[in-house]
Amino acid sequence: PGTPAPPPQPGVLTVLGDARGALLGGLHPWSHYRLHVVVFNGRGEGPPSAEITFDTPEGGETPATPE
Repeated sequence: PGTPAPPPQPGVLTVLGDARGALLGGLHPWSHYRLHVVVFNGRGEGPPSAEITFDTPEGGETPATPE
């Protein structure tokens, strides 16, 4: 057997203020994810949102509904 893969590292997705949404790429099927939303503006970074968790489906094609 090979060496296990290292745990995933946190990523950052920057979305412009006038955006109505964003798509997260590079997700793996049958996986569990956690994310926080943080707002950043000219006054600095705000507090993170409550944690949002979701699972990707088998094929990764259908958007998951946040819990």
